[in-house]
Amino acid sequence: MGLLQDKVVIITGASSGIGRAAALLFSAEGAAVVLNARGNRRWKTWRRVFVIWVERRGR
Repeated sequence: MGLLQDKVVIITGASSGIGRAAALLFSAEGAAVVLNARGNRRWKTWRRVFVIWVERRGR
């Protein structure tokens, strides 16, 4: 069980940089992650990658 199991984390600026890294780390620790970013191509691609990553981790 992760340190953030049963917690919800909201991340703004999730499409790049520290927001992207934080999304992965918080998710890896068991948190439910809510992502927010400006709508652009990079965000749409990252959102798909993140969903696949979480599904493969069995969440």
